[in-house]
Amino acid sequence: MISSAAGGHRPAALRLFRRRWPHPVYWWAAILALILLCAALGPELWTTDPNRTNLLNRFAGPSFEHPLGTDGFGRDLLARLLHGARLSLVSAAIVIVCSTFLGLVVGSLAAVIGGIVDTLAARLVDGLLALPALVVALGLIGVFGTGWTTLVFALTATGWPWYARIYRSLVIAERQKPYVTAARAIGAGTLRIAVRHLGPNIAGPVAVVAATDLGATILGLAAFSFLGLGVAPPTPEWGAMVAEGRQHFQSHPWVIVAPGLAITVTVIVVNLFSDALRDAADPFRRR
Repeated sequence: MISSAAGGHRPAALRLFRRRWPHPVYWWAAILALILLCAALGPELWTTDPNRTNLLNRFAGPSFEHPLGTDGFGRDLLARLLHGARLSLVSAAIVIVCSTFLGLVVGSLAAVIGGIVDTLAARLVDGLLALPALVVALGLIGVFGTGWTTLVFALTATGWPWYARIYRSLVIAERQKPYVTAARAIGAGTLRIAVRHLGPNIAGPVAVVAATDLGATILGLAAFSFLGLGVAPPTPEWGAMVAEGRQHFQSHPWVIVAPGLAITVTVIVVNLFSDALRDAADPFRRR
């Protein structure tokens, strides 16, 4: 009886503990915030010049002076990693924000206005999505030249149609709900319904979609930089750092391990955060 009573109380205590334990979205958000904090403040705390060369100190192993070692030009890898974090994360954020804005504007206007506008916008998005995104991005880079601005423009140009299709579907589903009908009944115009009613109700799914695509955008930027289509040397960037160290991986593995781990950890944290955010925003998944 004692064991059964103790066993009977244990699940209740565990349930209470689980109720008080924060949702995983807070944990992953805290880790992601720590990564962003390192990118924002790291170069200010570790003030070594990321582009300062020292050929007498090439491929130096990790030490107190260079915690992550040096590369083939004697440059400090920690300094380059921290400065590269700023460029990689800011570039990914710009691509996501621009793609989300364009997709939200086109998709929402098409769904709210309807009629011929919706038909034309839907056909435009379908036509753009039918084109291979990688080929289009490479074509844009070939036309406008390599560089950070061109890379961000190419990824935005190939990414916003996907957002437009998703947000159009969200708005179409929302405009059929009773609160939109009630707003129309009291004389609210199309713009007021879109801004005051539809906007706040699709904000959660919009944030989830943007967070879900952030990890893929970071990988895409790193991949183009790895191919030499991103920032120009000697600007530090994670993908470019991996490309610079790939020939020396067997003899000096720290040259490629540091940026490779930075990309891997950041993408994993972003993906886990987006999954937790989706679970928190969806009441059915939360149950």
